[in-house]
Amino acid sequence: MEEVEAKKLAEQEIKSSQERLEAAEILLKNGKIVDSISRAYYAMFHAARALLYLYGIEPRTHEGVIREFSRIITEEKLMDKKFGRNLRQAFEMRESSDYRVGVIFEEEDAKDVLEKAKEFMMQIKKISEKIIKEKF
Repeated sequence: MEEVEAKKLAEQEIKSSQERLEAAEILLKNGKIVDSISRAYYAMFHAARALLYLYGIEPRTHEGVIREFSRIITEEKLMDKKFGRNLRQAFEMRESSDYRVGVIFEEEDAKDVLEKAKEFMMQIKKISEKIIKEKF
């Protein structure tokens, strides 16, 4: 992947991430807990992809994004490892809520995932901006 393309894709992913984060907040305010969890996860997913694009990595699956994100933050010491765990947990909650009948999440679960997504997004934006300044 060319650097110009990587930068453009990363910027688009950050925008997508922000939109999903805003949607998660709106959904939670309206009592749509499962959908809020899903959007919060996707905010994290898109933010993680933004960072991966800046490293020239293009995973094709959710598992690939989670695996490569955890590898990069560990190898590069970019973020605390808790962010990889938070991404994995949000993915598992989204999977459970979307595909398992009878799984019930409470408002507190959605609030927790949303707060983790906000922190995740904030960290990724800072790191991405720094990489873009240094690399592009």
